[in-house]
Amino acid sequence: MKIALHKQARTTPATRAEIAASHEPVAVLAERYNITEATGLPPVRRTFPA
Repeated sequence: MKIALHKQARTTPATRAEIAASHEPVAVLAERYNITEATGLPPVRRTFPA
């Protein structure tokens, strides 16, 4: 499957899946993947509703 990402994309579908499956704090994931915490939150919220 070919994925079209823009030049400044920080996450891929595979990265977002890893973030969503992780049980680590968002801050740790953000540092690991070089993204902001706000970028890391949506996949986590979709997986674990509040």
